[in-house]
Amino acid sequence: LAASPAAGRFGTPAFKNTAALAFAWQHPEVLVRSGNTYKNDLPTGAYSLDAGLTWRAFVSKPPGTIGAYWRGEGPIAISPDAKTVVWSPTGVAAHFTNDWGATWFPCVGGSVNLAVAADTVNPRKFYAYDTEAGTIVVSTDGARSFRATVSGLPVEKGQWGPAPGKLAAVPGREGEFWVIAAGALLHSRNGGASLAPAANVT
Repeated sequence: LAASPAAGRFGTPAFKNTAALAFAWQHPEVLVRSGNTYKNDLPTGAYSLDAGLTWRAFVSKPPGTIGAYWRGEGPIAISPDAKTVVWSPTGVAAHFTNDWGATWFPCVGGSVNLAVAADTVNPRKFYAYDTEAGTIVVSTDGARSFRATVSGLPVEKGQWGPAPGKLAAVPGREGEFWVIAAGALLHSRNGGASLAPAANVT
């Protein structure tokens, strides 16, 4: 881009960074983001219902998010129907909300620092690379619970921010996603039942 947007930067709540950004695939005007603020007691998660023109802080934050530096960091995901948000702040168990943060519920299964993503087709499916345990964990009940489907991945613990693992769902293909684990690129076409290394990638 050769020019900044005419409207300038987005307004409040203002973060000093955006650690993660996601949108609902069936409602792309709905976005969520996480990040850090200059003061640890300020909002570190927000959502937009108008394609990012305006933002609102989540009504509350997952327990344990406030008080320690970097706790606002961490992957955030939203279901394709825009009804479920999953947030995995650094050092805090992943939580989900169905009411923009008025209430948060812990995701059963998995540990902390989940590299989480939503399926782009099925609103009940979420996938995550559990970097603390070296496993892929999958939810088929709207993030209420996750179960391990693949083990033996590298264990990568986050220190100054989220763990370095990454997971991204494939647009328009239910059950398909890619994972980056310790420099390896892995692919699943069956909802995380198995992973295969990508060919000719070093």
